[in-house]
Amino acid sequence: MVEPKSEPKPGASFSIEDNVIKASGNDQHAYEFKDCNVGRLILESLSGEPDHVGLIDAAEDTRTTFAEMRRDSVRCALWMRKMGVGPGDVVTICTNNQVDDYVPVLATFYVGAIFNPWYYGIELREARRLMQLLRPRLIFAYESTLPTLLQAANSEHLKTKIILIERHSKLYSLRDILADQPITDLEIEEFRCLPISDPKASSMILLSSGSLGPPKCIEHTAGSAMQYYYESWLGSARSRNICLWYASLYWYSGTINFLEWIINGKTRVLHENYDYEETCKVIEKYKVEILVLPVTLMKDLLRHDAFKLYEMPSLKCISVGGSYLSQDLLEQLKKLLPNVHVDNFYGLTEVGSRCNDPASRPTKLGSIGFLKSNMQMKVIDPKTGETLGPNRIGELCFKSATAMTGYYKDPEATSRVIDEQGWLHSGDLGYYDEKGEIVYMDRLTEVMRFRDNEVSPIEIEQALVAHPEVLEACVVPVPHSTDNHHPMAFVKKVPGAKLTEEDLVQVSSELGDSKKLRGGVRFVDEIPKAKASGKVRRKSLKEMAKAYALL
Repeated sequence: MVEPKSEPKPGASFSIEDNVIKASGNDQHAYEFKDCNVGRLILESLSGEPDHVGLIDAAEDTRTTFAEMRRDSVRCALWMRKMGVGPGDVVTICTNNQVDDYVPVLATFYVGAIFNPWYYGIELREARRLMQLLRPRLIFAYESTLPTLLQAANSEHLKTKIILIERHSKLYSLRDILADQPITDLEIEEFRCLPISDPKASSMILLSSGSLGPPKCIEHTAGSAMQYYYESWLGSARSRNICLWYASLYWYSGTINFLEWIINGKTRVLHENYDYEETCKVIEKYKVEILVLPVTLMKDLLRHDAFKLYEMPSLKCISVGGSYLSQDLLEQLKKLLPNVHVDNFYGLTEVGSRCNDPASRPTKLGSIGFLKSNMQMKVIDPKTGETLGPNRIGELCFKSATAMTGYYKDPEATSRVIDEQGWLHSGDLGYYDEKGEIVYMDRLTEVMRFRDNEVSPIEIEQALVAHPEVLEACVVPVPHSTDNHHPMAFVKKVPGAKLTEEDLVQVSSELGDSKKLRGGVRFVDEIPKAKASGKVRRKSLKEMAKAYALL
């Protein structure tokens, strides 16, 4: 068993002191570990319940036990050791969700190397940038990305070894590694992870969404990773829940789900690509208990009346994240699924953790509930830096032992986000009330100004998407000579809808004069999104809005 130096006290009670929310759990902040390798938690979980079915492949209807997962991941780790891969080496995983994706991921942690997931549809320019910056030792890749990765490595004169994650008759693959690495039961039993005594050793380099520019490389240490996953392991009670998610490892939510799946002894149902009907059938067939979806896919399920047409009595929790969860969507879910807990996931890759307690029961519009244990939060005036009290709107700032070291090899960008007192500035606008309940409002950079009023695009977007003939909406500012900004909406309609611009301007007017869509409404076939993260490219829409304003 992994033992901390100090006795843990799990829990999520909190206090508010000097306008700072402090959520307890371990006498306020951090556990201390003799060995910070999170791989030890993984191996302990796999070896503790060898017969547990850890993975169900919905495409082939096959099952993989923890014993089989342990065997193959240890095989891969032994191969990595033979290759000389260890601390300081970057191992990149560039694939969508695959039945064998766990093998190189777990092996990377076992040998103490640096886990680094990329988007499986990465473009050449971005691949070259990351190759130059990170210089990965190994890349486990999806076959379709192979030409791009090879060209990027050659362009940067790197000898990076690229291994296909899928089986292949001609090219070297993960299955070849496993076949070439015979192993006895005794070797599996005797295998030990490389101890990591330095909590500051690099463990993960994750990528930001890239919605405002090239994705930043977010560095997490072995100590920060161990903080989060040890606490998760403490609170899991080995629930054995059956889980389904679609986020790839590139998304931090995908990485969290992935590691918690094994550490907490859950069962993962692998269904590679979301499809409304197929997803519902998978939930029914495999009795999925925890469903994790981005807001866009949850809207799609509701639009198709999924929860009316399919029987899903097994569902216990739906975790929704990736963008703002509107009150309308939340109320629809509660009405259709009164016995299912809706978890409004709020977290930051930079914080290295979700920020809100998953058991929170929000009571007000826009609420994300209460602060997660072992974390601190305050709200500041973004102009003056003053710490604000309850019910005053400002920037949400966090302190956590799980937080990033910084942006990899970019101290200037790091200093803009982490201040001298160690507070991580989220760039999110919100507030908390006297009871400590937190309300998220918008990204600070997206708030526009109409005359003397600050206007949150999310509030207008929420009203627009509540209209039955609107699928998606994004509101951006149009510069105005006297009013500062006029809100303009880009809207994707339901196919065949007869919705007009005037209809939606009227909807916005009902929110108040400052929120009226004076910039107009533009109907589009698709709202542009970042290919990797799926987040709306607001920067592109702002440029489009400026161009329309000049017509």
